[in-house]
Amino acid sequence: MSWREVSLGDGIHVKHGYAFKSRYFTDEGQHIVLTPGNFYEEGGFRGRPGKDRAYAGDIPEDFVLSEGDIIVAMTEQGPGLLGSSALIPEDNRYLHNQRLGLLDEIDPKLFDKLFLYYLFNTRTVRHQISASASGTKVRHTAPARIYQVEVKIPDTQIQKKIALTLKNYDDLIKNNRRRIQLLEESARLLYKEWFVYLRFPGHEHVTIHDGIPNGWTQEKLCDLADITMGQSPKSEYYNEDGVGLPFHQGVSNFGDRFPEHKILALPT
Repeated sequence: MSWREVSLGDGIHVKHGYAFKSRYFTDEGQHIVLTPGNFYEEGGFRGRPGKDRAYAGDIPEDFVLSEGDIIVAMTEQGPGLLGSSALIPEDNRYLHNQRLGLLDEIDPKLFDKLFLYYLFNTRTVRHQISASASGTKVRHTAPARIYQVEVKIPDTQIQKKIALTLKNYDDLIKNNRRRIQLLEESARLLYKEWFVYLRFPGHEHVTIHDGIPNGWTQEKLCDLADITMGQSPKSEYYNEDGVGLPFHQGVSNFGDRFPEHKILALPT
């Protein structure tokens, strides 16, 4: 398998976003105005329920994004965010705002589109974009600088296979994260049922007095567990190999600090 070196500018065009006017921003609406905050640092689209802003003004048709479009963060709104790329998840929902670049032209003979998305999020590309950025407090890149980034790529058929493999892994990770979220939510709901609403198994047959089920006890946390507090070593002991001198963690008696803190304990 042979790889060749090309510049990104050999096969893409980056389109600037539109300056949507902040006075038309609203909390709800059909169209969401994207910002660099809609990118993960490592790449990928980041929805922000409750934080994303909708737009109530006139919208130029050319700046409504389509599913599968690749956008790039042109401003480093957060550390390491510059050059991050994301795939638009649905049609006619998100707006191409300023400070974002859209890859509106991609040469299919040079780049597979999905491969290009993953390519942008590699260290090779991100480091080159970061190194050529301008600005002090907030750094920016530009299409001309992105075009100068040099990469090594295989032929498009190999690109498609690589991109598909990576996408399958991404899909698996997303599914596992959803499952974890559902399990965590189930655990929270179960905790509320048992210990907040006191609807634990068999609660129908248990007498509750002063908020405590019969057979349960009220104990201090310090009687049930030791609380170990961390200790921060002084900066002069740090070196390239880590902390130069050994140090010990201090143990604090939780009961001494919070003598009134109590918890409910299940019957033994």
